[in-house]
Amino acid sequence: MKLTLKLIGILLVLILALVAIDGLLSVGRERELFLRKMRDNAVLLGETTAPLFKEIWLGQGPQRAFALIQEVNRSEHHIAVRWVSPDTAIDKLFAPRIAPDRIKSAPGDSAAVFSFERDGREQMAVYIPVNPKDPTFGWLEMTEAYSDLHAYTRETVIRTLAFSAALVLLAGIMLLVFGTYYLGRPLQRIIEQTKRIGSGDFSRLATPVGQDEIAQLSSSLNDMSSQLAAAQDEVRLQTERRVAAIEQLRHTERLATVGRLASGIAHELGTPLNIISGRAKMIGSGQLTPDESTHSSHVIAEQSDRMAKIIRHLLDFARRRKAERAPVDLCRLCSQTIDLLQPMARKAGVNLQLSAEPDMPLVQLDFAQTQQALVNVIVNGVQAMPDGGNLTITLSQSDLPGTADRPGRSRRCAVITVADEGVGIPPEHLKAIFDPFFTTKEVGAGTGLGLSIAHGIIGDHGGIIDVQSTVGSGTVLTISLPLEE
Repeated sequence: MKLTLKLIGILLVLILALVAIDGLLSVGRERELFLRKMRDNAVLLGETTAPLFKEIWLGQGPQRAFALIQEVNRSEHHIAVRWVSPDTAIDKLFAPRIAPDRIKSAPGDSAAVFSFERDGREQMAVYIPVNPKDPTFGWLEMTEAYSDLHAYTRETVIRTLAFSAALVLLAGIMLLVFGTYYLGRPLQRIIEQTKRIGSGDFSRLATPVGQDEIAQLSSSLNDMSSQLAAAQDEVRLQTERRVAAIEQLRHTERLATVGRLASGIAHELGTPLNIISGRAKMIGSGQLTPDESTHSSHVIAEQSDRMAKIIRHLLDFARRRKAERAPVDLCRLCSQTIDLLQPMARKAGVNLQLSAEPDMPLVQLDFAQTQQALVNVIVNGVQAMPDGGNLTITLSQSDLPGTADRPGRSRRCAVITVADEGVGIPPEHLKAIFDPFFTTKEVGAGTGLGLSIAHGIIGDHGGIIDVQSTVGSGTVLTISLPLEE
């Protein structure tokens, strides 16, 4: 609409300029025509009256000739007629308004026209010789004030201004109506369509009206919208396939981890089963006292709960869930993960330790995915200690500097630090440890996806993983998860 108003304003200024120029020229022409008409009327009156004046002067005397002039003055309301003499010695009553020498030197043998001022008013004087062949007869002087000319000029100016104003107003209304219909509304539809396209809505298309450039632009936008909609559908489909592939890959890695945990868990279940079996046989022998039987029943129940807990942790980890973020207690998450991995770590001679700062805040996470990332990191650390040792998980808080996507802004993060006492990672391998299928383990000992999947899961949560390692001294892997702002 702003463009329409600008164009209308420019056109109105041009129209107003043209009308003003035409009005000035028209007023000038009308003034010239009116002045010419005044002169022609005065000349016609003088040329008509001069012969009669001369004839009466010669036949009946000057008095009768002057009476004729008085009669003419009574019939004419705009032109004053009188006889003037070129003889300066005559009474001043008959002296012309203009110097006689100027009248005599006027070109032509008929009328001489002059302008003069009297009493502050501009007037016109026309001199017609009574007898062109005898200058002593003098002239008939016709004088007329320019007041009628000025009044006519004012009337013409007012009429021209009124016409110009009406023309500009009518043109403005017409331009506004047609500009809004043919320019403003189509452009507004195009603007609304571009806003919908910018917001990702490609469904509502504007119907082109006409065959002009705006209609072609609207049609091009429609084609672009259709192409973008098709591209968006393709991107959505490819994204869904990629997400599904990633989820499947993560689930596969989870199951592979479950397989690695199976031997440790089987060994962990062996001791409770032996205890349960022995206590059951003792109760079945009938040789126990009632108190001993009661104690053996409690032992059987405790060992059953212990096995159920181990199996439940394993099933929870192996089960495939839909990604869903919720406030998570990292202490609880790490404790459950340690419980899950304790059998495998104990079998490998690794002692899992948990240390946490007090009052750790909740973090918006997907519990299952984050647990899988933590399991992958811990399992990688356990496998890096063939001779056993301590693996410490530490929970803390820290402020991390801004990243490339958020320059200049620090972030408050919950930090999970996993430190092992393993063989370490050579410097040339540090940059590749998060690459899919990269592994330095023996064939069959790992898939090379554990750290890659952990890196992807932490990245999906807006976090980062940093690794520092010294060959022969161990590796420290730090997971930073942003807290709610």
